[in-house]
Amino acid sequence: MLFFWKNPTDRSKRGVKKNMLCDSRGAPLVLTIAPANQHDSKTLLELLDLAKVFTRDVLAIVAADSAYDSKKLNRSAAGRGFVLHTATNKRRRKHYEIIKPKGRWIVEVCHSWLNNFRSVKTCYAKTAPSFLGMLLLAATIRLFQMT
Repeated sequence: MLFFWKNPTDRSKRGVKKNMLCDSRGAPLVLTIAPANQHDSKTLLELLDLAKVFTRDVLAIVAADSAYDSKKLNRSAAGRGFVLHTATNKRRRKHYEIIKPKGRWIVEVCHSWLNNFRSVKTCYAKTAPSFLGMLLLAATIRLFQMT
């Protein structure tokens, strides 16, 4: 399965988007990959389904950026046992109070840690499973470094 996902903003070069859920310490829990030209909201439900293993029927709060700010995603997350705390999307909700969830920076720091691995920062892999394997290996090394 080759992944030649075209990224329209990068002159149609191959692009991969790394999606991640992490805990409050910054430990990566769930990692997936998607085409770079796909909207972030399309991968949220897959991430939440994979994260259900870690929550064990306990209500979990997910801090997310403004790409996930929609009523449909809030309802879908609530149906899976998650509370979605999103930043306000200024283009979609012009007259709402601006909300910026605390703790969003933890995910960005975790992405930064994973980008220290050369094969994760720049995708050299030819297939999606091999890139996902490198991403999971980098996350495993990061988990060992945290302990």
